[in-house]
Amino acid sequence: MDRRSGSAATLREELDKPSRAELKRIPSIEGRTLDDEVQAWVKAGEQLGPIAAKKAALEHQLANPEEVTESPALHDARMRWIKIARALESNLDLVKGLSNEDRGKVVGVLQTAAANAERRSAARRKPVPTPEPAKPE
Repeated sequence: MDRRSGSAATLREELDKPSRAELKRIPSIEGRTLDDEVQAWVKAGEQLGPIAAKKAALEHQLANPEEVTESPALHDARMRWIKIARALESNLDLVKGLSNEDRGKVVGVLQTAAANAERRSAARRKPVPTPEPAKPE
């Protein structure tokens, strides 16, 4: 549990009825009371727990990309995108009046994106172990 969400849950449990009654007597803004503000703070704090857990999981994935596996559907989509990018690059020769500078800009962006996609895909594929050949006894 995140420290903030744990603190909020603890506050909710420990805030007794007399304390809440006193907070309800203290006005805040826009017709709210201090109790309303504290309860809103507690609710927001409790919602931080799952968000902090998701953040930690994402940070772990970023720090350990070799542990992340890619779904077959994502891999297929990535490979199709790479093929489309390469086809677009090949078809640039058909564009009349395209300067070498502009062609270089387009090709550079496509090549960089395709290389990044291939790198990410390769990093997420787990190697398939090859079976050892049977040894004669």
